[in-house]
Amino acid sequence: MNITFIDTAGRRTPLIFRRYRFRLSEDRVDDLFSCRTLYDEPTLRFFNEPLSHASTSIVAVGGGGTTVALLKSVDGSLVVNWRSDALALTLFVLGSGYRVDNLWYRYSRLPAEKPAER
Repeated sequence: MNITFIDTAGRRTPLIFRRYRFRLSEDRVDDLFSCRTLYDEPTLRFFNEPLSHASTSIVAVGGGGTTVALLKSVDGSLVVNWRSDALALTLFVLGSGYRVDNLWYRYSRLPAEKPAER
C-alpha cells in the first residue's frame, strides 16, 4: 500500500506499507498494516507504535503504547485515530489502573482534479 502525504506547499511525502502476515522471521514492524473492522467499517491499523513505554519496580509493573488507525468517514473524509493505552498493576489492588486516551483527526476529501482546459 502506498500513501502520499501532501502538505500545504504541495510537497509530497510517499510512504510504502506491507500487509501483515505472521512470520517468526519478521525483523521489522514499522512498515506493516492490517485490515480489520472497527465501528462496523473497514479500518487500517498500523503496527508501529509511535509512543510506547514499560516500567517495573518491586511493587508495580506498567506499560502502554499508542496505535494509529485510518478510517473512512461517511462523507469520504480520512479519519485518523491515535489511541494510547496505559496499564499499571501493583501488588495491592488499590492503585492499579487502566487508561485509554483517543485523539481523532479528520481530513476532508480533496476536490477532484479537473483536466486542463484547451
